Amino acid sequence: MPPLLVVRDMLKYLRLLRRRKDVLVPTKRGRDFLAKPQAFFDLSATDYLYAYIHHGQTQEAVRNRMHWWHIFLNLINMKAETGCSLDELANELYPSESYPEPAEMTVETWAERSALRYDIIRPLCWLGLLHEDREG
Repeated sequence: MPPLLVVRDMLKYLRLLRRRKDVLVPTKRGRDFLAKPQAFFDLSATDYLYAYIHHGQTQEAVRNRMHWWHIFLNLINMKAETGCSLDELANELYPSESYPEPAEMTVETWAERSALRYDIIRPLCWLGLLHEDREG
């Protein structure tokens, strides 16, 4: 489940809610989406993955990430069907990079792996499109 800040930002950005006397009420568009939740999911998921700027990111980083989404989503879809670890997925996405043990990682490798986890995998999990098993 995403943090409430993300949910609030998306609802505000999509103009599905408005504030009336310190109470959030759905707009006409919001009521229409309540009647058709799949349409809401399609709209919010697309905007969240392709346009939403997370805390600590820049608009430039989001634009750069957009160019790779079709590759990421296709490969993640194939690998996730059978299950895979983050390291296996990283090795598939970045075959030229080696992902050693955490003690041997360079700063660049660590940053790449963190970006994969927090910018790619976590949003897909929050949307319910992917399940991350943090125990195994």
